Amino acid sequence: MQVLWLVILVYLLYVLYLNITSFDAKAAFSYAGEEKDVFKLKNLAYFLIPITVFVFFKYKSTLIFIPVVIISILDLLNGSRTIAFIAIIPIFICYSFHRKSLFIIPGLIAVSLLLLLGVLRTDNVVGGVPWYLSAIGEFRETYITLPLFIANDDYVHGGSIFHLLSAIGAGVLFIFRGQISETYVFAGKFIAEDVDRGYGLASNIIIESAYYGYAGLIFTLLAFPLLLYVTRSLIMRSPLINAIVFSSITVIILRLVFREGLYLSLGALLLIGLFYLFPVFLLNKVRWRKHC
Repeated sequence: MQVLWLVILVYLLYVLYLNITSFDAKAAFSYAGEEKDVFKLKNLAYFLIPITVFVFFKYKSTLIFIPVVIISILDLLNGSRTIAFIAIIPIFICYSFHRKSLFIIPGLIAVSLLLLLGVLRTDNVVGGVPWYLSAIGEFRETYITLPLFIANDDYVHGGSIFHLLSAIGAGVLFIFRGQISETYVFAGKFIAEDVDRGYGLASNIIIESAYYGYAGLIFTLLAFPLLLYVTRSLIMRSPLINAIVFSSITVIILRLVFREGLYLSLGALLLIGLFYLFPVFLLNKVRWRKHC
């Protein structure tokens, strides 16, 4: 586990060097809506969640968070906040349990800085949006989607059960994501054409559900609380370290649910669980057995 952490640290230091030497100030204050993750920082951010938690509780040192901080800096330098958000969530949860404190003031400061970046980089994709909505980034598009699409006959009932299942499966079947997106138009893609983001933002959980008809809306409003209950039960019954990992992922996925919709987010959750969490949990379990 420590070797993985070290390899990732060396790689991120190299990426940081490349970004500093080719830094473009405009990139930090502009955002076209589509992330060009050349160095696969989002993948590393997800992969680092269990690694960071396991290694931190082994050594109890803040130095363990260096890769997480570097990822956050790299993301902010490129005018984004999504990867930074993914990266810093485990820090606050780890410290909250380790120091038995909620760290409300540091958390508010971090959130305020991210919101400030949202104000500074806003390009007013949707015109006439107040600054306090621009501060929360893509949610400035999300807030208009309900009245804009709820009465749109082309949108409501536009999706079928196959669209819904494909949205969930697109996460795990990422190799075939291109073919799936060509075959099925998801709610976010439909909405993206009007909010001019280029991809599935602004598809909040309510308006996404209406895409599958009003029956789909009712189903989602019943299923979502059930999913939350199951997630809470899993966290409460897990060992502390595992619970922190699951809590971190839950916070991240909940943000996606209200940003990009429930069903694509469930697909992302399956992808994260299978390809980023499971290998690390398995590696940790094998290592633990060797020491027994």
